[in-house]
Amino acid sequence: MSTAPKDNIAATRQFIEHAWNNGRYELGIEHLAADFVNHTPFRVETREQFLERIGTFRTAFPDLHETVEEMLADADRVITRFTLRGTHRGPFRGIPATNRTISVMGIAIDRVVNAKRVEGWEVLGMFELMQQLGAVPQSGQVATQRSLAEGSVGVTQDAMTDPRAVAERWTHALSAHDIEAAVSCMAPDYRDEAPARRGEFVVGQEEVRNNLPALFHTVYAVDRRGRAASGDAEDYAIELEFDDVAAVVDSLPQPANLLGRSYGALCSLEAATRSQNVRKLVLYEPPIPSGIEIYPSEIVARVQALIDAGDREGAVVAFFREIAKAPPHELEMLRSLPNWPARVAAAYTIPREMGNSDGYVFEPERFRRLSTPTLLLLGGDSPPFLKAATEAVHAVLPNSQIVVLPNQQHTAMNTAPKLFVGEVLQYLQD
Repeated sequence: MSTAPKDNIAATRQFIEHAWNNGRYELGIEHLAADFVNHTPFRVETREQFLERIGTFRTAFPDLHETVEEMLADADRVITRFTLRGTHRGPFRGIPATNRTISVMGIAIDRVVNAKRVEGWEVLGMFELMQQLGAVPQSGQVATQRSLAEGSVGVTQDAMTDPRAVAERWTHALSAHDIEAAVSCMAPDYRDEAPARRGEFVVGQEEVRNNLPALFHTVYAVDRRGRAASGDAEDYAIELEFDDVAAVVDSLPQPANLLGRSYGALCSLEAATRSQNVRKLVLYEPPIPSGIEIYPSEIVARVQALIDAGDREGAVVAFFREIAKAPPHELEMLRSLPNWPARVAAAYTIPREMGNSDGYVFEPERFRRLSTPTLLLLGGDSPPFLKAATEAVHAVLPNSQIVVLPNQQHTAMNTAPKLFVGEVLQYLQD
């Protein structure tokens, strides 16, 4: 059933105010259908991915504000011409805070059904935004330019080269794993000194030739049931998650490296017993029952009560604070990350996953035959039950090793990403 144009406009304005202007994702999500998809020039986003991207912007530009310049609507479409303004006070696509202000225009077209957005098409002036941050030179300047591709090391251009074309060549070269094409985007004497100030190597043409090949990995990210783009069903069992992961691994043309963290690590461990296509296994603190209580019943009940009351964010906070034992500074960091809205949206899956994990029976004899090379990552400051679980797995796997991440807990991929990624890549490359 279609709604009146004025109602569609009102619903669209409410989403902008809640999500873009105030970071109230738990309110903004109410204006998006569960199967909402958003089309951008770069990718098609699920509802959760769309909210994550808004979170990325708000983390980098805390005072971000979307001003609606014009809105047009009919029975099921809303067209919005808008301007995004903000101050760059946090990292954005690899660019440290510059304290520069940005003002970029965009257009969004949304299909609205029953006052909920079900599909969107959005174009934002990203090239202009990067120019305003100084990451891309203004036309005609002689300057060093960072690629628009997140994680890239940089390219250079002269006054006769269109910076947009250089950025596109660089991005295409990385996507195609074409080392020489990437090198051709860099002046022979180009040196990026910034990484040295962060304790990393200085980047030039030779470093690109020598280091990029080892970093090329095609990543298949698997969302658990009920999360992001994965579907869900009324009936749930943890064994279904094991089968899901194994099915993805088996569908790949070559043996794959399988990485899982927390509940995902447990699913990955079991998936490895179901698949013959796993090359190496990386497990970060699987919550396997090992004689120490993991999920106290009163905390599980509190989390469920918060979800029942509609406080999904409170449930996620309670889980991290009381189960994962995240200290206050770490919890605040997690709440500032772009994927926090997705965590909140999937909060209803927490109680069932705690229940299934708590009821899981670890049978050591089944795993003594699992010869897959396995890296077990353990936070040096993680709770005792995670240490006990990690050691229990290590004790039965015939080809495993434990690497302790100093001063880390259960979220090192967020609190120490360089350390985490470095350990994983070194193990996969050996």
